[in-house]
Amino acid sequence: MGQLHSSTTAPRILSRLLSECDAQGVWNPPNLRTLPKSPSRLAEFSFPLEADAKTAEHRKADVTFRLALIAKLAGWTLDYT
Repeated sequence: MGQLHSSTTAPRILSRLLSECDAQGVWNPPNLRTLPKSPSRLAEFSFPLEADAKTAEHRKADVTFRLALIAKLAGWTLDYT
């Protein structure tokens, strides 16, 4: 988690991804057709969280969980209704 604070671009990317969340806090980007791919091979063992993430709802849940966890561990406050 220290990498988030030491990087100049990571907080901006996290903010952009969080801005794509709807009023209930669910990550809901426009035109989500496939699960986003990680550029790092280090994340392959844990991405996606479910082996059968075939539906858009599963894709959204996977990324929503990760965004909320990163934000919480970074000390950010997320307020959704």
